[in-house]
Amino acid sequence: MQIEVTAKGKSLQGISDLTLVAPIKPGLIDALDTRSYSSRLRMLLKTLNAGRNQAREYSPLRPFADSVERIRSIHSFRLAILDEAQPKLLLAATFDSAWEPYIRVIWRDLGPLLDVIFCNCDGYVTAFDHSHTEYAAWVRSAQIGTEFFYNATPLTVDDLQYLRQSERLHRDMPASAAADVAAAALVITDPQQASLKIAATNLGETVSQGLAALSALYRLADMYPPGTPDGDILLRASHQLLLELRTLGTSALFPPVHPVRQRFGPQLAWFEREVPERNAPAAADAPTPDLADVQGGIMTGYEATHGCLLLMGFDNAKAVQGFLDTLLEHVSSERSDRRPGRIQLNASFTCEGLRLAGLSDAELAAFPQEFREGMEARNSALGDLRCNHPRNWALPERNWPEADDGRRGVVTRVQMSMVHMLVQLQVQSAGTAGDHVLVGNPQHPLHARVERLAKQPGVQLLSVQATRRNFVPALNLPREHFGFVDGLSQPLLDPKEAGTKWPNVMPLGELLIGHANANGDVPPHPPMWLNGTFLVVRKLRQDVAALNQFLAASSAATSLPADAIKARMMGRTPDGDALADPGKKLSNDFTYAGDTQGSGCPFQAHIRRANPRTFDKPIVPRIMRRGMSYGPRYDKDQPDTADRGLMFMSYGASIAEQFEVIQRWLTGGNSSGVFSGQSDPFLGVPQPGDPRTFAFSHQGSTLRVELDGPAARPFVQLEWGAYLFVPSIQALALLRDKAAAAAQAAGPAALWSAQAGEAHVQRLLEAEKRGLPGIDQQWKALLEDISARSSNTSASVWSAIREFHHGVLRTPYGVLVAGKELVMQVFENAHGHYSVSGYAERMRQSFGEIFLGLDEGPAYDAQAEAVNRALMAVSEPEAFAVARGATRSFLAQAIEAAKQQARHVGAPAWDLSLDMKELSDSVLAGLCN
Repeated sequence: MQIEVTAKGKSLQGISDLTLVAPIKPGLIDALDTRSYSSRLRMLLKTLNAGRNQAREYSPLRPFADSVERIRSIHSFRLAILDEAQPKLLLAATFDSAWEPYIRVIWRDLGPLLDVIFCNCDGYVTAFDHSHTEYAAWVRSAQIGTEFFYNATPLTVDDLQYLRQSERLHRDMPASAAADVAAAALVITDPQQASLKIAATNLGETVSQGLAALSALYRLADMYPPGTPDGDILLRASHQLLLELRTLGTSALFPPVHPVRQRFGPQLAWFEREVPERNAPAAADAPTPDLADVQGGIMTGYEATHGCLLLMGFDNAKAVQGFLDTLLEHVSSERSDRRPGRIQLNASFTCEGLRLAGLSDAELAAFPQEFREGMEARNSALGDLRCNHPRNWALPERNWPEADDGRRGVVTRVQMSMVHMLVQLQVQSAGTAGDHVLVGNPQHPLHARVERLAKQPGVQLLSVQATRRNFVPALNLPREHFGFVDGLSQPLLDPKEAGTKWPNVMPLGELLIGHANANGDVPPHPPMWLNGTFLVVRKLRQDVAALNQFLAASSAATSLPADAIKARMMGRTPDGDALADPGKKLSNDFTYAGDTQGSGCPFQAHIRRANPRTFDKPIVPRIMRRGMSYGPRYDKDQPDTADRGLMFMSYGASIAEQFEVIQRWLTGGNSSGVFSGQSDPFLGVPQPGDPRTFAFSHQGSTLRVELDGPAARPFVQLEWGAYLFVPSIQALALLRDKAAAAAQAAGPAALWSAQAGEAHVQRLLEAEKRGLPGIDQQWKALLEDISARSSNTSASVWSAIREFHHGVLRTPYGVLVAGKELVMQVFENAHGHYSVSGYAERMRQSFGEIFLGLDEGPAYDAQAEAVNRALMAVSEPEAFAVARGATRSFLAQAIEAAKQQARHVGAPAWDLSLDMKELSDSVLAGLCN
């Protein structure tokens, strides 16, 4: 059974929604005021909305940045009070990022405003005096699911600002070469910095707007009495709303004898009161990790030349137990011997694998939402669109055992939901010709180990993915297929190794669970998580020929060497020298502070997008990359269509707040301050009809090259990916014990499910006894509705019938039979108790009678004998060939129709260049899985 995790919010092209419903407190507020909490909330919202309208519409000058606007990710934000028996507050917001980093931002930066609003609601957890984890848990509890979400555009909030600035730039300098140069150096203006500048240079307007807003907020103080917790909440929100006025300093602006002080004395005195600020969370004591307990390759990478990923599936918990029994003797730790020739082994689990190993629903629910959902379900947040969409993945080939399975060359693919565990093997060994291939290559240094692991009882080795590193001896770094040395910019864990310009130190809690992270706290975690981490795997196919064709064309168009263009796309030369820090070999201790115009390292360059190296962001997420290449080396002198690329692997304590943020930056974020449509030149996804360009400065002018040519072939394409949990070695032993207990008992989870189902059964049976109408329809909906059939309730009901009713239960819907043996009794109908003649009657009323609606007898035999003989005469290979031919014919017609439609609407050549055979083979391979 695959775990189904439903996200309450929806996402479309990277834009997400959040809808909350929170009950408003009953009764009157705790103040000398005869208002209910509902009335106070209405007054507050009217005041805030009026102030926002005036700030945006009254004057062309805006000395105060909108509190929501400062977040730079919220598209819309609306609040409404639902008048019901118990009034409720509805919040609906639309924002740029995934849920997890968004909640972190609003907790940190918008908390005071949300506190003054939601403190009127029952059960609200204030952002000020609760941790992010506690606050996020409340949001989850108040969030309601949205079944449909529409958003007009994938443009981010920063995009709107960027495009506005760009349009103004070209309007102010029409048909000017200077405008083109300036556009290449254009980055988004921070609204907070812009408003502070306006406030300081337009004091008259600042004072006028600020005092008007202050007076309106002060009128709320009767309902949020000063000196009380609610009063502090209001004052804290006022400080945030009028941040610019507080930054300028009202004491300095309006000394005691100033006329403004005379007129607005009470308001200013209230505003200038100090209230406690949020204390930085005290880092809980976290034990220094026992390096013998941390799996190897996480904190420090292996210097491996050969590797492979084994995608494993298990028949049951007993198979998990047996496999872990064997594996625990060989799992590598951070203290393991790393001499050449020693095979390093590491293990990680999918969410479904943890369930099979015996973790309960409650234990699994504690894992992060993104891990439980999996990479496929998170494609929108990741920017995995079009050619990278999960429906276009080339899933792993089922290639073990190596012997042909009689399918005559048909490729069988592995659905990612089948994968329970991923085992990594790596070794440092001398290279041999063709050693990028492992399957069918007994000479490969890992072949014998893979063969032994695959022979465990109850274990299915679903796929073997071989990897390889090609080291550059002079640099002692691997070179990937595009020609760049890799592994330069890994974060550091030891503060003593920090750089002087860019420290590049990652707190241990960003890598291992249970330690202080970059936010200064230690998120609570179950003991099994301690010293574990999460692993992200993405198989990225690299089209070296497409990149080389692009570089050759761009070189001819710009008169620049191909390697110079390639270096600008990356932000480093092929040998690793950073363009923003010229003159230093393999430098990693640099920032972009001296390259604010992007003349050295373009804003769009890969390394600048992935790590902007800025100190003005609260946290720049980092990950520990441990990937390896796969496939043969590229030879430009040989015709080549080989599969090659990068098996991207990264570790981090939070997939959502680390990997997913960076990935979104690459495919459509604004991390370096430019338009999101200027996506990463290597990893950006082509969009037919909307080609991307790569702009960069050169000798005082701006050069542009078109990334997506007529064929729009991506340089890098996602083949498949997965999210995995990497337990500590002690946790692996605990999982082994859980699997053993689950295998021995085999019943606790099922019994719990049966007990829950029995309560449901008894409720319906009791309603039947009382003669309540519609009980038969309730049974019918429970057992036939497509959503109900896949729910835990339906499964529990069938478990209850087996457990408490001997497998048979008579209901108004019909007699329910559960259990293989009982069902076979019905099918075999040895005593003639059952009939399908009801089918025949329905057939006669619709399309006519056929033998499938007849009971056994002369009439049935007259038709069935010949039909069954004809069917059984067709062999399996013949049936498969007929089905394949029919499918190919259908696909050919569909593709031709698509081409005709594309020509009709004038679609670009990319849409018309489909190869029917290649496409149909790909589709058929998927169908054969």
